[in-house]
Amino acid sequence: MDDVHLNRSISRFREKYIEESKRYNIPGHLIKCYVRHAELYIKAHSLRLNEHIADTVVEYCQAKGRNIHFKDYQYTQLVDALKVLFVDVVAADWALTYAWDDINLQARPLEANEYELYAIFVSFAPRGLFVAPGFARGCFLKSMHCRTCFA
Repeated sequence: MDDVHLNRSISRFREKYIEESKRYNIPGHLIKCYVRHAELYIKAHSLRLNEHIADTVVEYCQAKGRNIHFKDYQYTQLVDALKVLFVDVVAADWALTYAWDDINLQARPLEANEYELYAIFVSFAPRGLFVAPGFARGCFLKSMHCRTCFA
């Protein structure tokens, strides 16, 4: 695909994404952030969008959630951006019935008693592994099946 066709394709994607996102009452000044989240997701995967499954989205969100510089509001925007992408732009069958709110709930601050679980986990974590305190989203505690990560 040459540059002209690629640029047209990207423009059509952005136009469609922006049009579909209007149904979600996303403030106009934030639309670019949502488009950017969707574009970064697409660039991170070699699969065609219609080949993606829920697990692909969850793994991506968990990876982003482990980034200590990724704020709660950015995580929520990411999940909402992917919802627009897969429900409205791609119209993936799995996305229509997927529990998008469950992923968004993972962006909540840890409760006081959950800091104890965090402290225990970090004390046993492999050397060099950093787990950000304060947020449950996509954390490594999920492998321990604790309620912190809604397992």
